[in-house]
Amino acid sequence: CCRGFCRAGLFHRLGGFAHSIRSMSGDDDLFVQEVRRRDAAPVRFVFDPATFVTTDAPPSWRAWLHQKRRHASAGRFYARGLQVHLWLFHVTGLLRWLAPAVLGATGWGLLAATLLAEGAVLGRAARAFGEDDLMPLFPLWSVGYTLYATVVAPLGLLRPPTSWQETD
Repeated sequence: CCRGFCRAGLFHRLGGFAHSIRSMSGDDDLFVQEVRRRDAAPVRFVFDPATFVTTDAPPSWRAWLHQKRRHASAGRFYARGLQVHLWLFHVTGLLRWLAPAVLGATGWGLLAATLLAEGAVLGRAARAFGEDDLMPLFPLWSVGYTLYATVVAPLGLLRPPTSWQETD
């Protein structure tokens, strides 16, 4: 059931994906949130290669933008507390990149400290996924993610796609 991430009994007991029927995306993460909200089963991270799912990249930047807007649109259905948490996470991510311009040397120190801490955590995940070759470019990925979080994700929340593919 559910690409192997839960037992069929749990899936059916919680009503399957009925709780996310209005969402164009996020059925899997909304289901996990429902499991957690109802305290129906433990929710854990699993770093096992058998659980990894690979997908092809969208064929164009336009298709990528549509896909990311669709993914972000699921956030409208998140619990309010999680929405606030994610908003704070993304705002502080933006602020850390602005800190050097506002705080000078102190801002550079804050930026360096957050990149080192985040790099240490993500380095462990990169090793688990066999993708440590990406870590030397981590600061560039971090800038890209900040741009995504401040530009693309809000588009998905404010103007969610109305179709699965890029037809709207």
